[in-house]
Amino acid sequence: NWQFSERDRILLSYYKGQDRNTFQDQPDDTTSITYGNKFGNEVFALRWNHLFSKRLFANTSVMYNNYYQLLSALQDDYFAQLYSGIRDINAKVDFYYYPSQAHRIKGGINFLRQQLFPATFSNKIPPSGNINNIKPDEIPEHLTARVAAYLSDEIRFNNRLNLYLGVRAPVFYSDSIRYTDIEPRVSLRYLVSPATSIKLSYTQMHQYIHLVQSYNASFPAEIWIGSSGMVKPQSAQQYSLGLFNNFSNNSFQASVEVYYKAMENQLLFRGGTSPTVDVSLDSNLIFGKGRSYGAEFFLKKRKGRLTGWLGYSLAYAYQQFDSLNLGREFPFAYDRRHSFYLTGAYTFNKHWRAAANFFAASGRAFTIQTLTTNPPGSTGGNPLYDDDNGSGGGGVPTQTLEVNSYRLAPYDRLDLSLSYKLVKETRTGSREAEWTLSVYNVYAQNNVFFAYRAIDPGTHQAVVKQVSFIPVIPTLSFRYKF
Repeated sequence: NWQFSERDRILLSYYKGQDRNTFQDQPDDTTSITYGNKFGNEVFALRWNHLFSKRLFANTSVMYNNYYQLLSALQDDYFAQLYSGIRDINAKVDFYYYPSQAHRIKGGINFLRQQLFPATFSNKIPPSGNINNIKPDEIPEHLTARVAAYLSDEIRFNNRLNLYLGVRAPVFYSDSIRYTDIEPRVSLRYLVSPATSIKLSYTQMHQYIHLVQSYNASFPAEIWIGSSGMVKPQSAQQYSLGLFNNFSNNSFQASVEVYYKAMENQLLFRGGTSPTVDVSLDSNLIFGKGRSYGAEFFLKKRKGRLTGWLGYSLAYAYQQFDSLNLGREFPFAYDRRHSFYLTGAYTFNKHWRAAANFFAASGRAFTIQTLTTNPPGSTGGNPLYDDDNGSGGGGVPTQTLEVNSYRLAPYDRLDLSLSYKLVKETRTGSREAEWTLSVYNVYAQNNVFFAYRAIDPGTHQAVVKQVSFIPVIPTLSFRYKF
């Protein structure tokens, strides 16, 4: 962060990280699964802030992002691999204009260039045992571009009424395909009293890059793809109504908000056997729609040595595809009926601070076929993907495969941290050094990451096995600010 004049400031940031995790079931289990996931992200951002006058300033940003994820799974004599790569170049200019203290206008333009590298590969393991893994450098790129212009106007008419109006106009290009959309946004806030307000809002949105899940995979199968002639942009309309209140001299803030969201052009990946690397995934997709609704409750303590907040969400999220579940609605994969958050921090003095975060939620939904008519000890087909007809892997159908009819075990986790900060004032400004010791998942809860279908060697019946990752993780970090 460098201020090189009274009107200009440059901000520069860089980040790079990688994660890997693996899981292998008991080797004596004939239907055990071996799962691996590695992903990484590299981000570079440059921002220039320029002040034209007391009422007008601009932010100009250029960002580069390079992301990849490789998923792999082995079960019985089958394997599956999915790869997603995304490279972004993002440039935008935002203008902020304040005609008066009660009036704010914001506008700008954004350009995004994306290179997408999606690929899948699944088949029987060859007799040699050697699998030709996906080679990211050999995946042809899918080049897309998006330009968006936007303008918003926020006006405070009086001490009670505040109105926000906005519009965004994105244009998306991919090969010879072009999508042009208009996205209005409006919100109205009314002060019932100096401490209580009501807020009503409506938003319309479009998304041109899609995180596509497989509805019938025995492992977390997700891949990023872009819009095309067959893959229409996802769209959503969201309505919300909220009541907000501050009390105890603004020490506490409480709110309750209800929402409804309607979604079109939802996508799911129909996984299956592919003898060669498949980089054109459009034909393996199915299309539908979705909706979600719920309520969120929030309470925050803002002042004093002890601060923090708690939140609770009651949420419902459904999808509907004509080709799945007999056309009936089913829970979205990340549908969590209940979510509870509690976070708190206590400042002992100017050096020492402790914090705690607790999170609990219902288990997310997943699809798995537990019935089988295959010979004992065999799944009869590719166990990594249940067949569309509900046979559970190639046998005679025993029932229609009900999508996301199972739930993972509930999730809960407690994180703790203790930090020591030292601030020193100098002639050129302040220097700040901080050590933080944190512990993720303090009581080592075995939270379930995913579930898969296996055959019990004793009963020869299909069973559901749940896989847990990430026990206790301690972290020691150091931060220096100047």
